[in-house]
Amino acid sequence: YSCIDGVLEDFFDEFGPENVGISLPSLRTETMSERLASQIKRVRKSGFTVAPEAATERMRRVINKGNAERDLLNAVDTVFTAGWDLVKFYFMIGLPTERDEDVRAIVTLSAEALRRGKKLNPRAQINVGISIFCPKPFTPFKWDPMISFEETERRQAMLREELRKLGRGYRDLHVKPHDARQGALEGALALGDRRLATAVLHAYRRGQRLDGWTEHFSLETWQEAFAEAEREHGVGLGFFAHREKGEGEALPFDHIDCEVTKPYLWKARMAALKEAAVPDCAYGEEICTACGACDYEVVDTIVYHPEDYRRQPAPALQRAPAGRTLLRLRYAKEGVAVALSHLETMTALLRTFRRAGLSMPHSEGFHPKPKVSFGPACPVGTESHAEYLDLELFGMQDSAEVADGIRLNLPEGFRVVSCDVLRPGGPSLARTIRGITYRVELPEDAPDAALRLAEFAAREEASVMREREGKQPVRIDLKKSVDCLVAENAREIRFTLRAGENEAVARPSELLAALFGTELTRPGVARIVRENAIFGIPAA
Repeated sequence: YSCIDGVLEDFFDEFGPENVGISLPSLRTETMSERLASQIKRVRKSGFTVAPEAATERMRRVINKGNAERDLLNAVDTVFTAGWDLVKFYFMIGLPTERDEDVRAIVTLSAEALRRGKKLNPRAQINVGISIFCPKPFTPFKWDPMISFEETERRQAMLREELRKLGRGYRDLHVKPHDARQGALEGALALGDRRLATAVLHAYRRGQRLDGWTEHFSLETWQEAFAEAEREHGVGLGFFAHREKGEGEALPFDHIDCEVTKPYLWKARMAALKEAAVPDCAYGEEICTACGACDYEVVDTIVYHPEDYRRQPAPALQRAPAGRTLLRLRYAKEGVAVALSHLETMTALLRTFRRAGLSMPHSEGFHPKPKVSFGPACPVGTESHAEYLDLELFGMQDSAEVADGIRLNLPEGFRVVSCDVLRPGGPSLARTIRGITYRVELPEDAPDAALRLAEFAAREEASVMREREGKQPVRIDLKKSVDCLVAENAREIRFTLRAGENEAVARPSELLAALFGTELTRPGVARIVRENAIFGIPAA
């Protein structure tokens, strides 16, 4: 899009004072400019992803990319000179006609970019994402095979070896290939016909769900599924994904008219294999390759020129109201909102405040954020009537009016309980909340609550080891974490867990597991409600 610089300037003139930033998708290497970088960092330095896609001039000619190596290196110079510490690259392996030297060049080119970046910014880092090329319908390469799982692993091993050869001096170059196991299926899912449904149904029946997450993905199950399709139809994974198709072969999606003709796509494929450039009609109406997309009545070529873009007059700057108001908001999470994590809750509420038109001061630095501090995280699946946050606003605000504005813009499942003005300079929420009270409604088949609580009270010691990703496990003393534990009746208990700013404290699920076993901690088995927070004066 050739007018991006002017659009960004207008956007930040309008919304920059409200601290609205922009994140761009992956950029062509030749798009990156000092003017673009200077606009992006007016609010916050969102990340830059540059997409050369191929690392050699020959491969870029094959995929008809008009950029050169110098464009990528110039983009790196621009980003690191403008003050960024990190830039991301996006490459592919498995492109048609790719050779081993094309794969190795990914690491070589990335290493050269890091060398240049370090001269401009000693903190420079480059993350390199490397996906596996997957042919798609309605593209020139839909006739080409996707590389096999074994070949993907071989090329990824080549990348790791090239990175190892660079040595410790390139520890700020991080190369992350796509999961080869998932890549093996993508070609079949993209290009397969109705017989593919047999494999998908078989995998579903074997329990496959959420396969985009590596911990849920099972290559063995999917291989069995495609073997089942081959037994039933005579075609399997190799037929769908890993073979070259003929020019005249009927493809599963040929009956769908996308306007761009099949003969044109074959012609473009032949041009790619000969490394011949196909011009882009976006750069001029006189450049037409007769692809079939335009009928020049309803659909026509749109050509934009930067010099045609008319800048909008910059809006007058609005001064922030004098003074500040600090508010403490108590809110409830009920219904569908209990499924939100703490981070998702924070995002939902910050968007609510923006919709309500609240004028919020922001922090300084590269990533300005609203001055909002949230109370202790509420476990996912737990209903709460006692969530807290402290919110700072420009000007002298009326708490009742602020609460009404928030109520009108809250998403489903959230409810304002109270909104009070605080005196400035007081202790933070994290330091003043000393405990949190919970009520748990047990299922009908649960053990007797009073009996289990008596057994817990009689134990000399009760603790749990909490696993932490990338860190040592931490031991939680349940006895010290619980201030009050009572059975209201055989099917209901109430307890207070201590809250600490710098200490590990028990979670409701950990206490329930110690009392009744892990079965009651499964979602939907017991109803857990956070009822109240206990405030206290922090120790000096």
